[in-house]
This record gives sequence, structure tokens and C-alpha cells, in this order.
Amino acid sequence: MESKIRLNQLINEDIIKQFQRSFATFTGLQINAYDMGGDLIVSSDESTPIRCKNEGLNLALKHKKAMIFNCAGSVYFIAPIIVEREVIACFIGIGAKDARRCQNAEQIQKSAKFLELLSSAISQMAHDNYRALKNSEQQKEVLKSQARFIMSVSTKIQEFLQNIFSSLDSISKNVKNEQNEEHLKCLSNASHSVFASIKDMIDYIKMSDEKIYLEEIKYQSSELKEQIFAQLLGYDARVILAPSVPEWLFGDPGRIGQMLVKIIKTILNEKSKSKILINLDSKKLAYALNLNITLNISKLENDEIEAFKNIFEEVNINFKNEKFDAVFLYLLFEQMFVSLDIKRNANSVTIMASIPQLKVSNN
Repeated sequence: MESKIRLNQLINEDIIKQFQRSFATFTGLQINAYDMGGDLIVSSDESTPIRCKNEGLNLALKHKKAMIFNCAGSVYFIAPIIVEREVIACFIGIGAKDARRCQNAEQIQKSAKFLELLSSAISQMAHDNYRALKNSEQQKEVLKSQARFIMSVSTKIQEFLQNIFSSLDSISKNVKNEQNEEHLKCLSNASHSVFASIKDMIDYIKMSDEKIYLEEIKYQSSELKEQIFAQLLGYDARVILAPSVPEWLFGDPGRIGQMLVKIIKTILNEKSKSKILINLDSKKLAYALNLNITLNISKLENDEIEAFKNIFEEVNINFKNEKFDAVFLYLLFEQMFVSLDIKRNANSVTIMASIPQLKVSNN
């Protein structure tokens, strides 16, 4: 019966070849490595068919140990590879082509013993790698289970916050006192901030599990401009749309806006006095165009500069940073094939992002 565990999934084929060459160098004899279905695990120019391989594989399955046997007038030796008490592969070699005239039985015994030692070492390597692989797969399942739980709880919190938004909206229409209005506004802003964070977390889990894709749609560039501006209310922000940008584009405006807002809110604090300037431009390519976005943030405070440095290093996102914001931005950049160019002065930063999009007509 053929094993479901494959030796070449646990040990690099080059290592297996090296074991074969070592055996041939020290004994002058050739061995082949077979899976339990009778197929060569690795093939080389030195590999020659072994006539009694099926008999050897059956003996390996039955006895699960290295041994010498006679078959069709020749002397063979076998050495099984065992993982989790299961024979997953077998080395088979020819000790003598004529068993009746074999004059070197002692040498064959030594070669068989050497092969047993080699197969034992490979079995141990394969077993260790198999356990590591199995533990890794189990860990992945645990992480998936945790992610599903977080997704479920987060979705319920989102629904709860949606109800709060509706209640706050109804209450605000009847509130006349300025102090109460300010309290409601603070509560509303805090709720929206929590809602945005939960949405980011859900998107991050989906991206990590490769269950979220770009929502590629036809959209108007002017709508992208308005969408970005709307998400930056409360900041001193300007969004400029250059004439070179086509009226209609094909891509994911939601992800583009999410990326820009995430960069800005990761760097700036809630009471920031920084100025934000976003220029949307485009450069035509042979088959599409690049949407070039220049984000300039000036008048940064020291803590905001530190926040920027914690996420970005020169022209690359800081992949060593395991903070949620850094990892989430990395996934967004990767998903949209964003190329970055970053410049930093004393109290300002300029981030230039180039994103592939398609130009489409209104029809």
C-alpha cells in the first residue's frame, strides 16, 4: 500500500542524491530510492532499473527493517525509510548479480549495514521534518479557528455600533444644549474610530487568509477625490485632481482611499495641526495607466515623525515592524501592486504611490 507521506516533501531531493552518491563512493554499489508505489523518488544518469524492486518493497513493508534477499538469481539489499511507524520509501540495491557465484558475502553484509545506517539517518530527518510540518499545520488550524471567532465577535460589534450611530443621529436632532452637542460629537467620533478599526481588523484577517480580493469596478476619478476628502474631515486636507487623470477608471477606489487614510491616521495624532496635500495624477502606459498619488504632510510634530519612522524605513515599509498598522499597510500595498517612493525632510514627509489602473469609457 502506497504511503500518503512523500519522502521528497520532507527531505530535499539533492540530499537524497547525496546519500546515494556517498553509498556508491564507499561501496562501489548503486542504490535507488523508491516510493511505496514503485516509482523512483529521484532519478539521475546513474539510475538503472532494478528487476526485483517489487519483491524488495513487499519485504520492506512486511519486516520494516534492512535486510538482504535473493531474487531471480541475484543478491539484493533493502533499507526502508520509516516515519511514524509507516514505511514511506525504500532504498534498494544489487549486491551481486549472481548469487551462486557470490564470493564477497562479507562485503555485501558491510554494505547492507552501511545502507541501514544511512536509511536510519534519513528516517530520523524525515520524522523530525514531518512532526514540524504537522505541528505547523495544526498551528494554522488553531489560528484559523481564532480568526473565525474574532470575525464573528467583530461582526456583532459592527452591528451594535451601527445601531449606536442611528441612535446618536436621532438624539442629535433633538439636542439644543451646546455642551451636550459636544459630548455627542465626541461619542460619535469615538464610535466611528472603533468601527473603522474593527473593519480594518476584519479586512486584515480576510487578506491573511486570502479570502479578500480587490473589488475592481468602473468608477469616476472625481468620486475617488470626494471619497478621500470625506474620510479626512477634521484634518487640514486638500485633494487635487490633475487634468491628466481620465474621467473613468477601472480598479478598486475603496482600497485606494483606505490605503491613503490608513497612512495618514497612522502617522498623525487626533489633534494634529499638520497640513495634508494629496495630488492625484496619472501616467499612460502601453496597456493601461499608473495612478500616481503624491501625499505630502507638513508641520509634523515630533511624535508624528516618530510614528512615521516606526512604519517606514527610507523607501520601503518597515516589514520588521509587527504592529498591526504596518502589517495591514504591507498587505494593502502587496494586493494593489503599489510602488512607493518616500522622502522625509525636517518636519514633513512626501509619499509617492504608483498604482496600476485601467482607463475605461463611460460606455
